[in-house]
Amino acid sequence: MEIRLPLRYREVGKEQWLDSATRNISRTGLLFHGDRTYAAGSTLEIDLRLPAVRAMHQEGAQFVSLGRIVRTVQQGEAEGRGVTLAVQFLEYQLSRGSGHDS
Repeated sequence: MEIRLPLRYREVGKEQWLDSATRNISRTGLLFHGDRTYAAGSTLEIDLRLPAVRAMHQEGAQFVSLGRIVRTVQQGEAEGRGVTLAVQFLEYQLSRGSGHDS
């Protein structure tokens, strides 16, 4: 079973957040669908919500990271428009939270 976690992202220095969801995540990076191509080495801010792991915790955690684009792959017609972005985490902060701040 594949679980996609909602996330939002933006280029460092930009105000507008873009919405997406994880396709794959590991301790070192993240793969997700994007609406535009970024050059390898570009830096993004990523705001990801992790679900609660135990029934006693009603809230999950907020994972905020700076990430470097390591790969951008154009999607074919069968997969829909857009790109798949591979991001390497550079630094991150993890905290309990409820909802995205604007």
